[in-house]
Amino acid sequence: MTFVQRNVIKDKEMSKEKIEVKTYAGYKADEGPSAFVWQGKKYKASKIESSWQEEDLISRKRKDFFKVKDEGGNLFILSHSKVSDEWLLEEKQ
Repeated sequence: MTFVQRNVIKDKEMSKEKIEVKTYAGYKADEGPSAFVWQGKKYKASKIESSWQEEDLISRKRKDFFKVKDEGGNLFILSHSKVSDEWLLEEKQ
């Protein structure tokens, strides 16, 4: 996993959507998303293209990010805050 620092823009934060996520449970707890529900539709992850961490420069809070490809070939950027245990859909590509 790569580590990146950035300053989160608060206005951009407001456009992100909370989602429900099912995670893989390997030798480490909750390794990555295996499926998620967005706008009432379930998406199954066929591949995690990449993952990384980002840290807000002011609050120092870290989030895990996952670039996920679903079974239909669509790409999504999902984030997880371990502090709040909240998953967000950051972007649909």
